[in-house]
Amino acid sequence: MAAHVGNLRHQRSFRVIEEAIDQGAHRFGVRMVRFSVEDGHIHLLVEAPDNLSLASSLKGLSVRLAKALNGMMSRSGRVISDRYDVRLLRTPTEVRQAIALMRGAANRAPATAR
Repeated sequence: MAAHVGNLRHQRSFRVIEEAIDQGAHRFGVRMVRFSVEDGHIHLLVEAPDNLSLASSLKGLSVRLAKALNGMMSRSGRVISDRYDVRLLRTPTEVRQAIALMRGAANRAPATAR
């Protein structure tokens, strides 16, 4: 996220992010399995049928997040500072480890992942 956005883990920001994710959780055949909101970024565990579906879904999520967070802050402009990073999880062990890392990150602040 851009620097001016502030801490995403504050209750108000978290609710806006959670709603944006819920609204786009199943678009383009993509399923948002789990998410974790950190101070300045968001971790997503996503199932996607292909790269195009993933890219389209994440682009839509970026737009929804920008509009929602800008509305909350009564401002306009860039919210997402850069591209997203993708890591393909190939085994059940990698998925379990990713979920464990997301749970650990979520336990550091009052706003929790689901």
